[in-house]
Amino acid sequence: MQHSDDEDEKMAEATLIEQPKVGFGRSLWQQARLAMRLMGDKDVPVWLKAVPVAAVAYVLFPLDFIPDVIPALGQMDDLGIFIVGMKMFVDLAPVTAVNKHLSAIREEDGYGYLNDTMEYGDDGSFVIDGEVINEKSPDDIA
Repeated sequence: MQHSDDEDEKMAEATLIEQPKVGFGRSLWQQARLAMRLMGDKDVPVWLKAVPVAAVAYVLFPLDFIPDVIPALGQMDDLGIFIVGMKMFVDLAPVTAVNKHLSAIREEDGYGYLNDTMEYGDDGSFVIDGEVINEKSPDDIA
C-alpha cells in the first residue's frame, strides 16, 4: 500500500523527535532528580514516600544483611537495596506525576518527546494516523 505525500507528511509529524540518546550517567541523574521531585509532589501518596526513606535508612543503618566490613560485597548490598527502593518508588508512583516531572526534567536537559505539530481533538486527545489517543503526551501534562 502506497502513501501519498500528504499521508507521509502527517506520519512524520506524529513520530518521536530524533533526540540524542540519554547516556547511562545522565539517565541516573535524571532518575535521581525524578525521585526528588516525586517526594515533593502532593499527588504521590505519603505511604509511597516511605519507600525511598526506608532505602536511605537501610544504607545509613549500621546493621546490614551483609556486614560492611566485607570488602566490596558489604557495600554492594547497600547499593542494591537503595537502587531497588528508588526503582520501586518511581514505578509505584502515579503515572501522571512521573510523566509530568520526567517531561520537565528532559525538557530542561534538552531532550523531548513529541513534536508540537500534533493534531489535537476538542477533548484534549491527539490524533495519530487517524487513531484518537485519549491520553495526553508527557509534554501536555502541566
